[in-house]
This record gives sequence, structure tokens and C-alpha cells, in this order.
Amino acid sequence: MLNKVHAMLDHFAAMHIGGPFSVAAGYHSFPFAIYSEGELIVLHDQDECEAALRHFVFDFRANGVQSVKWKITAIDIPRNDRFRVWTTWDHVYSGWVDREAMHLLQFCRIQDGELCIEMIDVISPALQALGTLPSTILRRA
Repeated sequence: MLNKVHAMLDHFAAMHIGGPFSVAAGYHSFPFAIYSEGELIVLHDQDECEAALRHFVFDFRANGVQSVKWKITAIDIPRNDRFRVWTTWDHVYSGWVDREAMHLLQFCRIQDGELCIEMIDVISPALQALGTLPSTILRRA
């Protein structure tokens, strides 16, 4: 299981340096929830997820983030094929690194032998790009 978690996190990091958004989006189950400081966004399908991931990465790049590096800080023992993964992410800029710039809690499960994420809680800092998602990305219920 840990190998699958590492592969997933590697795909998210690769997405920041030009890796395919479709691979990263493929780890999500839908509807998929992103929670950050009292704000909740729900992505309904892979297309919305890819568009949102693209938006987040472009926002990071616009703010000078060139790449990201992850570290697992804790992981649950799976119960009923569900578990949580706490990660910290370093943001790499030109000439310096913002260590532990972002803290995430991913709610994961194993389904048919594959890893998927059901929800992410952005622990800190608040994901500012969440509030700037264009309405063209999100379907409103």
C-alpha cells in the first residue's frame, strides 16, 4: 500500500513540472471534496478535476513555485480499506525552498486494488486558488 501512496504523491509532484494532469486526476474518486479553511468545493468528474488541478498548478507557477517535494508525516493503518495520509509539501522557487509550505490531509481508500482519494483537507495555509476557480470549471448543483 505504501508503494501506491508514494506513486500517487510522485504523480502530483510531477504534475507541477509538466507531468500529465490526467494521471493525477485519475487518483480521485467522484464526487471529490476539497476543504480549506471553511470553504468546500466539490468536483464531480475527471474533467472538472483536471481543470482544477491545472488551475492550481498555474496559480502556484504564477507565484514563483517551480516544483514541489512531498513528505509523508503520518499515515493511518487501513480500516475497511480506508485510511488517511498527512503530507507536507516543500515549494521550490528559483534559488530557495519554502520548507513545509503546505500541509494536506488526504482521505484515501483502496478500491479494486487501486488507491483513490475521496477528499483533501488543506490544513495550512488556506488554498487561495480554491476561491478563484472559474465557474467554467465547476458545475453547480
